[in-house]
Amino acid sequence: MTGFDPRALVVALAASGARYAIIGGVAVGLHGNPRVTFDLDVIVPGDDDDRRLIVDALAEHLDDPQRAQRWVDGGGNVRLDTDLGVLDLLEEGEGELSWDSVDADIERRSAEDGTPIALCGLRTLVALKRLADRPLDRADIAALEEIHGEL
Repeated sequence: MTGFDPRALVVALAASGARYAIIGGVAVGLHGNPRVTFDLDVIVPGDDDDRRLIVDALAEHLDDPQRAQRWVDGGGNVRLDTDLGVLDLLEEGEGELSWDSVDADIERRSAEDGTPIALCGLRTLVALKRLADRPLDRADIAALEEIHGEL
């Protein structure tokens, strides 16, 4: 890994054709509370076709293609180091974190250059933050509630 270029990671994800939604610190920033983050976190369906599309789109950037292939074959959560930065991929969960629920909450936006951005909605983002329940997650929820009201 040589740096962190979230824009380039999003361009690759968008070009892949895979289903995904941006979560984590980048999502917190896009929902109005910019903060420092060193990786791009996304949630994806538990579908090997989407995993394959993502890995294929990032193939030339991957530090460990074998790790990526193991994720394609087995699913779950994975951290992929790339020359564009770290990409953390979280597989869908159950209930409000099932892909159908996440997908219904996605905010579809466009970057200034027209790149489509699939941003998780506030409901999904807060559910994930509550599930993780780390100090930074609690701070993110508090900041987002200051901006958007009780979540």
